[in-house]
Amino acid sequence: MLNKNTEHFDSPEFLRGVFGHNLRKLTSEHKSVAQLTRELGINRTQFNRYLSGEAFPRPDILHKICAYFERDARILLEPIEKLDNAKADNVRENVNIMPMISRMFHFDHTRVPDGVYRWIQPSLMRRGRIVLNLVHFTTLPNAMKQVTVAFPRFMAEASGTSTQWRDRKQIGMAFQHADGFSMLFKYPGLEPFFNSFFSLGFRGISTVKAGFTTATQMSSTAQSQAQPAILQYIQGGCSEVLQARRQCGEIDISSIPEDQQDYLRNWSPFAPGVDT
Repeated sequence: MLNKNTEHFDSPEFLRGVFGHNLRKLTSEHKSVAQLTRELGINRTQFNRYLSGEAFPRPDILHKICAYFERDARILLEPIEKLDNAKADNVRENVNIMPMISRMFHFDHTRVPDGVYRWIQPSLMRRGRIVLNLVHFTTLPNAMKQVTVAFPRFMAEASGTSTQWRDRKQIGMAFQHADGFSMLFKYPGLEPFFNSFFSLGFRGISTVKAGFTTATQMSSTAQSQAQPAILQYIQGGCSEVLQARRQCGEIDISSIPEDQQDYLRNWSPFAPGVDT
């Protein structure tokens, strides 16, 4: 049993005792120690030192032990009974988020190049109108794709929130998918998260991405929780970006190409996918 009366819970001696206790518990539920060490490829004498709390395993040996018993490195720090209770009570122990994380680190930056994009979607305030906004994509040093977007100024004014750039700006992340990419972000001062998905092209045009965006909030009966959206890469330099910036706001839908108008008007979350 662990000596819980010691005053040095973070001392090497106590931690070795925790690991030894946990390893003895795990070993008792499996085969003989001799057979176990053969399967792990660990020296029997050294394994006995782990069991008795005399030594810690090297990182590579710890990885073997954790993988064999399907545990994580917390067996170095906390009694296994406590970890088992937490596992039963905490659903995150049963959720594997690594596939989602890998989509962030394996982003195809050639299909979605860094730069500024025009965000186009129907206005929630007036029929026949669209909202133009800008989105900035940046590749981080760790190869993840960062998304910077700002809550439109006119919508901030209408909702009574701050119109300052620092208060409207939000940083999000992009996730790679087989036939497109998604983005997750949250505007400052607003409760819902926004999740968007876009294809890698629109009717043969690689610089235009068609998709939709949703909010994690119940909408009024007059509004849909999902809206079609279009991303258009702004080619050129600072002058083209500044011109697009001046165009941001709410404008008539007739200001954009007809094929984009058709997509925004005809898209439905319950209809078959629109040809992109």
